[in-house]
Order: sequence, then structure tokens, then C-alpha cells
Amino acid sequence: MKRFSVMMVGLMVGVGCASGPSMRVDENLLSGLPPGQMQGVINARAGRDAAVDAHTKAQQDALGARSQLKVAKTELELAKSEVEHSMAKAEISKNGSEADYQVAQDEVTLKEAIVTSKRHLVTLRGRQVELVDAREALAEVKLELAEAEVEAAKARAVQGLDKAAVRDISVSRFELQVSEYKSKVASAEQNVASVGVEVEEALKAYETANQRVEALRGTPAPPPPMTPTPATGAGMAPPGM
Repeated sequence: MKRFSVMMVGLMVGVGCASGPSMRVDENLLSGLPPGQMQGVINARAGRDAAVDAHTKAQQDALGARSQLKVAKTELELAKSEVEHSMAKAEISKNGSEADYQVAQDEVTLKEAIVTSKRHLVTLRGRQVELVDAREALAEVKLELAEAEVEAAKARAVQGLDKAAVRDISVSRFELQVSEYKSKVASAEQNVASVGVEVEEALKAYETANQRVEALRGTPAPPPPMTPTPATGAGMAPPGM
């Protein structure tokens, strides 16, 4: 029982935590360290702070992407209503001249092409949501890795202390914990890359549909909406139709 009590002073094992490293070094052990021995911990904490910022940014990007998906869905419903309106006009134009009827039919064709384009845009926005979600998950596991690296740095820093609790702190175990999180990061990065391929495919389909719309209009197609990146967030707004 005495050995167990000593271990709990220096090494804290997280219980019931949803995420983050389970092994942590008691902060109280760091109070007696000279500044020179704290540099590794300071550097690791700076890395963790950067990871916190990146995770916050990823969460904001996810909200932005969902907002753009909602807009795209609204635009699709509006485009569908415009098709119905154009079809009603075309039906009425049957009683007029052949030229008027052809104009009305051309408008129906254009409006239907716009609906197809908007459907592809909704698909694209949906894939972009999946991408920012994958990036948020990656940012979260990178934050957990940064926390594990802080704990490993703390474990290394206290090794020179002449305290009973330190003898129960195994640097190799903390380094193994870091390695486990690095594996999780690699897996999350692969998922981001996989979803990124789906985004590119959805973007190409949208571009093709949008080009048909512009061809029917007789105008050049505007640039497509950008794929979200860590720097651009949810991408720029799609061209108006």
C-alpha cells in the first residue's frame, strides 16, 4: 500500500476522461526544477498551445462548412421552384407563336440544368462538410498528441530529482504513449486524404454541370467554389445562377 501511495504522488492516471493521455506527471514535481531543466517542458507546452489554436480553427471551419451546405440546399429548392414556374409558362406559350414556345422551352431546359448543377453543389458542400469534420478529428488527435508530448517532457525533466515519486515515473512508458498518439495522427491524416479525394470528385461533377449551364446561357463559366483548406475554411461562395 505504501508503494501504491507513492506512485500516485508522481504519476496520475486519468480515469473517466473522454480523451487525452491517460498517464500524466504531477505538476507539483516541477516546482523544484531549475529553469534549464524546464526548457523541454516549455517547448512542449508551446506546441500544445499551437495545437489548441489549430483545433479551435478546425471547429470554426466545420461550422462554416455546415452553413454553406444549408445555403446550397436552399438554393436547390429555389431552383426547383423556378423549373415549375418555367414549365407553367411553357404550357401557356403553346397557345402563342412557335417562336414564343421555343423560347419558353429553352428557359425550361436552362432551369433544369441549373437544378442539376445545384444538386451537384449540394453534394459538393456535403463532401466538404465531411472533409472539415475529418480535419477537426485530425486536429483533436494532434492536440492529444501534443498533450502526451508535454507529459513525456515533464517525465524527462523530473528524472534528476531525488524524490521517491520520481522513481516510479518511466520515461519509456511516456514515450510509448506519444508513439501511440502518433499512430492515431497518421490514421486521421489518411482519413483526411481519403475524404479529400471524394471532394475533388464532387467538385469535378459540379464543374461539369455548371459548364453546361453557362453553355446554355452562352456565357463563360465562372470559377468553381474552392475546396475548403485549413487556410480558407469552408471555401468561397459558389457563383450565382
